Amino acid sequence: MKIRIKGNSIRLRLTKSEVEEFGREGAYKEQTHFPGGESFGYTLALADVSHPQALFQQQAVKILLPKEQGLNWCRSEQVGIAHSIELTEGKELQILVEKDFACLQPREGEEEGDHFENPNSLPQ
Repeated sequence: MKIRIKGNSIRLRLTKSEVEEFGREGAYKEQTHFPGGESFGYTLALADVSHPQALFQQQAVKILLPKEQGLNWCRSEQVGIAHSIELTEGKELQILVEKDFACLQPREGEEEGDHFENPNSLPQ
């Protein structure tokens, strides 16, 4: 699972096997370790919530999806789930969870065998 944080937006991209595990287990977790023993975690999880939510606790980002919405995403051709959370002072946090497509141009050193087929690479 890849995470991209830019300003007030969080984007998670999952490969085929990660989507399968998320649908089967109800969660998928990753962790990045730093020198000195510190780490940063990020999790996508199904929960009893009415809309996608984001939490930041104990040096970790946790994105929660409603169970039915998350499972439908796993089992369908739907590419992503987007949601905006209102914050204070008129700010918003944008959440995007999506399936990770293979790049149109191969990248040296990057293995994409577990990525979803890019719809732009299909014959018209």
